[in-house]
Amino acid sequence: MKAKQAYLTVLFVMLFAVSGCVTAPLAVDGSESIGADEGLLAVRFLSDWKGNESMIFEAISFSVHPEGATMSEVLEMRSNDDAQLVALPAGNYSFTRTAIGGNYLLFEDGDVFTIKVGEITYVGDMTINIHSKPFVLAINELRVEDNQEETMASLRAKYGALIEGYPVTAQIISPAFSGDRY
Repeated sequence: MKAKQAYLTVLFVMLFAVSGCVTAPLAVDGSESIGADEGLLAVRFLSDWKGNESMIFEAISFSVHPEGATMSEVLEMRSNDDAQLVALPAGNYSFTRTAIGGNYLLFEDGDVFTIKVGEITYVGDMTINIHSKPFVLAINELRVEDNQEETMASLRAKYGALIEGYPVTAQIISPAFSGDRY
């Protein structure tokens, strides 16, 4: 019995380590502060999938992996037009996958962006289109576009003084995908 418990414990720890932890965007009410070793990731997620706005369905998520780390940060879309500002420790990052339910799309290595202390790094607007029919849910398309002015205006309206004075650097990612869609 103890061997089975040990096995299950190891299994759960491994699943947690592989999945990453969900990282929430900054609170818009100004109740959060940005750490001395942190910068800000600015990204906007767009989708055509109406299930994204329902609590019944799984969220669309994007995994962001810090260079040299074992776990990823997971950003979840909260609506079909979701501009987010996320505090991350300074360093190099890359998007590794996007997922919805059990379906995911892997990003190829190499598209790295840098988060710098006291700066906002805008990586683009990521549009994901979902094919959805009864019993079928698949990722049709993922593209990244540079709409920096529009996205930053939206974020300034949300966050106001919290991000005032932060310089913005654009590092538009251009993801390539490895393998098939799963």
